[in-house]
Amino acid sequence: MRQRAAVRINGALQQALFSSANFSCIATDAKGVIQLFNVGAEYMLGYSAAEVINNVTPADISDPQEVIARAKALSLEFSTSISSGFDALVFKATHGIEDIYELTMIRQDGSRFPARVSVTALRDETQEVIIGYLLIGTDNTEQKRAKDLEERYHRLFESAKDGILILDAETGLIVDANPFITDLLGYSLEDIRAKYIWDLGFFKNIAANKEKFLELQQQDYVRYEDLPLESAKGQTLRVEFVSNVYLVNNVRVIQCNIRDISERKAAEEKINKLSMAIEQSLENILITDLDGKIEYANESFVKTTGYTKAEIIGQNPRLLRSGKTPREVYDALWNTLKLGQTWQGELINRRKDGVLRFGTAGSSFLE
Repeated sequence: MRQRAAVRINGALQQALFSSANFSCIATDAKGVIQLFNVGAEYMLGYSAAEVINNVTPADISDPQEVIARAKALSLEFSTSISSGFDALVFKATHGIEDIYELTMIRQDGSRFPARVSVTALRDETQEVIIGYLLIGTDNTEQKRAKDLEERYHRLFESAKDGILILDAETGLIVDANPFITDLLGYSLEDIRAKYIWDLGFFKNIAANKEKFLELQQQDYVRYEDLPLESAKGQTLRVEFVSNVYLVNNVRVIQCNIRDISERKAAEEKINKLSMAIEQSLENILITDLDGKIEYANESFVKTTGYTKAEIIGQNPRLLRSGKTPREVYDALWNTLKLGQTWQGELINRRKDGVLRFGTAGSSFLE
């Protein structure tokens, strides 16, 4: 009775394997020649069962270079010589070792797809003699694509030139940080993981406005254009802070991007100070583009010439010509500027009201 029950179970299992289209099921004899090729295998590989049964081995429909590489790797691992054919696909199963591996399989039309293959040795009733092998394969295309995307994201995460913090959106706890931000902060990942962002001493504004941050967080977006940050070394930096909420495997996470804008802000402040100095200078200052069109004039220039800024912006400085300055002076001026040098000389210009103005002028080429 027990033997008949086992036969019935095996028969039902064989029928289920043979009719399933969700995975390929390939059974071989002891030499590797295919004896069973189910509906799923037909669907995935494009062959009919009649075309492969008693004709080919699974190695014949696998990437030959990968089969060779697997044979070499197993030969090194087990210190034995393994041929680069079907033996390489079933070596572990032959020796009672569980074997699941990834392999590129080749369809009848020549196209390829990554497969995840599980191999089992089939034995006779004594369990001593191998009578064949069962290879169960699934199309691993989507999983491989997801893995590739994950690896690509991880490389971008690790090499990003902005700081990145990953938070659990439900708890607000930090779960990960990239090397750039840990270097910027001067703390290790272990120092900041599993902590709240407002408990980190470096984000003083967030710590002082925790409720506001939580409120913004519920809107799935937080942005601080200029946030002071104090590193572990006591250095005060200025950063742009942007966080977004998104789903990862149906789990809400918060990604915080932190960009060090200290140098940019310092440069902007330097430019602002320079602009104020130029605007308030008692010297007449005029800036043109490469075509000679006026882009800027300071207040002293406006008062001296009598023109408003609106009247001169976009105009050519020849607007001021009186006709009294010799042509060779202008030639010398432009020839000097084309060489990237500074020119000084005397110009006789005419104000808006027609009054002539004599004065020493200087010009420089700005890059």
